[in-house]
Amino acid sequence: AHVYEMFAIHCIGTKQYERAEAAYVKTLAIKERTLGADHAQVAVATSFLASIYHAQKQYDLAEAYYKLAIKRLKGKLDCQGQLAENFRSLGDLYTAQHRYEEAEPAYLTALAKHNEYCAFLHEPNVHAPEILSSLMNLYNAANSGKPPILPAVLEAAPTQELSSHSSTP
Repeated sequence: AHVYEMFAIHCIGTKQYERAEAAYVKTLAIKERTLGADHAQVAVATSFLASIYHAQKQYDLAEAYYKLAIKRLKGKLDCQGQLAENFRSLGDLYTAQHRYEEAEPAYLTALAKHNEYCAFLHEPNVHAPEILSSLMNLYNAANSGKPPILPAVLEAAPTQELSSHSSTP
């Protein structure tokens, strides 16, 4: 599986998506057979195949594989960052198809999942700016002028501890 996976990564780097797809279909099949469908590596491989379909604008397949990856990643504590990224990618997929009402909750879920995971790790959410930027691009693309749920976005955004930086006497 590793050889096919490395070949797929090489093919993506050279924009040979059909070859990458074929190699990653084999990678996923081998991992499913040897590790079982519920293994974290299988979930990540499923996500990677979704991204290949997304790059080829095979949106129906990409959506199906992102959703399958999300299903496989749920409940795996060590994969919550990957889970959040799949929600963000699903939001990107919906935005590319002008499915804005579906994109918004996907981005908000990605933001919330990253916040939860980063809180668990006691680390800042470095992905929040990217996700918030994707949300703003979504609102611009939808020509909504004002984001309909801006308070929810701000509520979901990470906050910084200001107490350590305050200059109180």
